[in-house]
Formats: sequence, C-alpha cells, structure tokens
Amino acid sequence: MVYLIHYLKPSVMLKILHISFISFLLFSCSEEDPSNLGEELASQLLIIDTHIDVPYRLLEQHESGQEIDDISKMTTGNFDFTKAKSGGLNVPFFSIYLPAETEEDGSAYKVANSLIDMVQDIVTLNPDKFTLIKSTDDVLSLNMRETVGLVLGMENGAPIQGDLSRVQLFYDRGIRYITLTHSKTNHISDSSYDENIQWGGLSDFGNFWEEPLKVMLKSINEEAQFFKDDPAGIPDQFGLFSTRSRGESRPEDRICRRHLRPCSRLGYFEPTFDGDPRGMD
Repeated sequence: MVYLIHYLKPSVMLKILHISFISFLLFSCSEEDPSNLGEELASQLLIIDTHIDVPYRLLEQHESGQEIDDISKMTTGNFDFTKAKSGGLNVPFFSIYLPAETEEDGSAYKVANSLIDMVQDIVTLNPDKFTLIKSTDDVLSLNMRETVGLVLGMENGAPIQGDLSRVQLFYDRGIRYITLTHSKTNHISDSSYDENIQWGGLSDFGNFWEEPLKVMLKSINEEAQFFKDDPAGIPDQFGLFSTRSRGESRPEDRICRRHLRPCSRLGYFEPTFDGDPRGMD
C-alpha cells in the first residue's frame, strides 16, 4: 500500500521522511559505534509509531481483575513512558481497537468510549509525561525531550452503528482515523479476513461514505498515476510512504532510488514474530 501524504508541514515531512536515508548514510559512512549513532538520531528526529495496542490491553487487565499497568513508569509490556523515552519514540498512535464481537453484541460504542476515557485519564494524571495530539500543530509544539504525544485511531468502524454523526463525535474526542472494519464483516463493509461476503464491498450504509471519500482522495488518486506516468512530477511536498511485512519487495523502492524521492518505510512487526512473551502492544 502506498500513501501520498501532503497535509503535513514541510518541516515535519522532512524530519519524518528522511529518517531512513539519514540512517543509511550515517551507518554506512561512519566508524563510530552504531548504538551511539542510533541514540543521537533518536534524540534529533521525530519518531512515530503508527499502531500500538496499549488501550485494549489495559482494558483486558481491568476486565479480568488484574492490576492495570501504570504506563507512566516501567512495566512488563512492550510500551510505557520509560521505554518510549529510552528508544526516542515521540508520537505513538494508540489504537482504539474494537473486536469483531462488539459489532455482534452491540457493545462497540460503549467499549470505544471506555477506551478513549482511559487514554484521556492517563494524560490527565500524567501531564508531565503524556500529551494528547489532535493536529500537526500539536506535534510541532510537542516538547519531544519531555513528553510523549499520543494520537488516537479507531480500529473497526463498528462504534458508528449506522449514525454518521458519530464520526464528528469521535473526532471531537480525539480520534483521527477510523478503519471501516476489522476481522469480520460489519454494518459498513466486508472484511478481507471474513469468508462471509455479505455486501460485496461496502454496505448500503457504507456507500454513504463514498462521495466524501472521493472528494478527499481525488487529488491523491490523480497524483498516484506516477506509477505509470512521471514519478518525478510529484510536487516536492509529497512523500512516499510504504507499508511492508518482512521480506517484501515493493515497486516504490525502485521509484525512490530512481527519482530521489523522500521515502519512509513503515515496517510491520509483531512480538509473536520473535517469540516475545510480553503483552503485544
């Protein structure tokens, strides 16, 4: 999947998109200890993790009667403030994840709001460590040496429950993206994981989303013709983002090298790939 990102300010884009290129130059041309170089880069660049499942893990701890991890300090999980600062992570996207069964039992809206409440409580109780990010201006004003900025994204559109006004409601609560579905077909669309093809794509309700999406994506789709037209013709403010699993080769890699486009590769990793016994974040 390729994303053309044009809504970030140039200064932010340059910091994000040049991480891979700068890392290559430094690690290839310097005789210094790579660990020292890594720490130097982490202290200077904006580092974003686009998906962390902490909120739902904490909710599961609560529902099972366990003590809830205090992520403002060191925990046994994969994410907490201490680990984030140690690794130079500035802006993690916290997933407001709704399992497929919340669509079936009607609990999606309640669970979503509970998860958002939890994240907001964490920020309220630890203002010296966490900040809720709602815009690129918030990112630019983030004191990266002190606080970690949390962005909220909703994984599964089940909480919409057929009411488009909830898109604005969740936006006002801090949500900055919503995926249509997850592992099973819901009232918005089919899922690629689900053999039950109920809608053949979007549902009738999901089709209400189509025109606004067309307007939003029109310029991006036009620019995306670079695959068969002129890659060098993309405006300078556009960067090329690619998502990949291990070992995948993507055509945009060749485009980046050939046309010297700023590129950022979004790697997909899970603890289970390496047998990590800790809770997945």
